[in-house]
Amino acid sequence: MKLDSIDYLETKIRETLSRIPSEDTERLTVSILEAKRIFIFGAGRSGLVGQMFAVRLVQLGLRVYFVGDMTTL
Repeated sequence: MKLDSIDYLETKIRETLSRIPSEDTERLTVSILEAKRIFIFGAGRSGLVGQMFAVRLVQLGLRVYFVGDMTTL
């Protein structure tokens, strides 16, 4: 049953991602990479996802701030 759930989620994620036009993906990527500073906010589960995304961006060498964190300017 657990694998069925994972397969279902994977299918839904792939379906959702396939609906995003490649131009939008490119535009978002360029905007992120050219930004001087990036601020991310989220609460609850969205906050956890935002924090994970922020960490990945920091690992790319970008200046990222998670809003609500005591280190945010």
